[in-house]
Amino acid sequence: MRSQSHIMLLAALLTVTAAAAQKDTLVITGVGDIMLGTSYPSGHLAPGDGKNLLKPMRAVLRNSDITFGNYEGTLFNGTGKPKQCKDSAKC
Repeated sequence: MRSQSHIMLLAALLTVTAAAAQKDTLVITGVGDIMLGTSYPSGHLAPGDGKNLLKPMRAVLRNSDITFGNYEGTLFNGTGKPKQCKDSAKC
């Protein structure tokens, strides 16, 4: 899985590099903390499991050569075990 992520990142960087070579401006969009909801300890997800939360921003985010943000949380498909700790203030 990690090697697939590296390959996808490399492909994206090569695509951006090729696009930037064809013009004199590189557009970079950075956004702050992104919190799309949580299912822990109980469900707090937007309708449709949050699939359309970024839809209003789609054009802005796609209008850049590079777009990045700080995702606050994890992506989880529900097939693993959630972390357990004795003191939730320390984990």
